[in-house]
Parts: sequence; structure tokens; C-alpha cells
Amino acid sequence: LMKKLIVISIAESKSLEIPFSAGLNIILGENKTGKSSIIKSIFTAFGCQCKKNEADWKKLISTYIVYFQYGEEDYCIKREKDLFQIFCINDEINCIIETDKFTEYSNCLMKIFEVNMPCISKDGKEFNITPPLLFRLQYIDQDVGWNDIGTAFNNVSYIKDWK
Repeated sequence: LMKKLIVISIAESKSLEIPFSAGLNIILGENKTGKSSIIKSIFTAFGCQCKKNEADWKKLISTYIVYFQYGEEDYCIKREKDLFQIFCINDEINCIIETDKFTEYSNCLMKIFEVNMPCISKDGKEFNITPPLLFRLQYIDQDVGWNDIGTAFNNVSYIKDWK
């Protein structure tokens, strides 16, 4: 259950908090009002890297914070560039991990989600599925549409020639 998203722009000395309700949340607005940026911010917090037409957006937003509930536990992910932090927020706030190593962050988050799905990298090394791979089916870039589903983020593209 997604609870809220906070994005912080040090460059503009501004922040934005977007609360989510339990159940279905629908984001409506005119073109160029930030609907896609909200979704991309959530994906970025979870470890995705935007790759298309987002240079200004990536320079503008310095911190992504997502609050969510999984099972009975409340969590917070904070991402500043390549530094990831995951907090468990219940009676007190406990930092579960703080790392600039995506693999460590990814393994910790997948452990929280109770997901263990071994994959093989191009160089033959085994790794657990990552959040971007897990979430890749959840995002369709409005500018690209269904034809290039899963290509809006560098580390979310489909595995090619998997056989």
C-alpha cells in the first residue's frame, strides 16, 4: 500500500508531498502538469533510472521519498542520487540499510517483499530479481505507448533473446 511520495528540489528550495489513499488512486490533469513525473518519481525511488528526455527533471529533483506499507510493517525509502536508505517505521524508526550499492539496496528491498527469483546476468553471474525488473510491467510511457513498453528506464528493459 503506497502511502505518500515526497520529492525535494534543492535547486528550487521546494518540496512536494503527494498523499495516496487506500485502494485505487487516479491521477488526473492537463498535459505537462506532472502526472508522469509523479509516477517516474515513485519508480526512481524504487531504483529505476529514467533514460529519455529527463535531464532537466533529474537535475531538478534531488531527493525522492516513498512511504508504503507491506504486510503489517510501514516502510520509507529515501533516495538521493545513488544513495538508498530503507527505514522500518513502526513504534520507532529503524534504518534497515543505507548504501550506494544498488545490489545491496535491491536485495534488501526484495527481502522485505519476500521475493527471491534468481536471474542470470549477461556475464553469467546469478543475482536476485531487482525492483526495476519486478516493476517493469507496471509502467507504460505515455510518450512512447505500448510499442516500447518497459523501455522508459535504463534498468527495466526486457530480457532479449532469453532462450
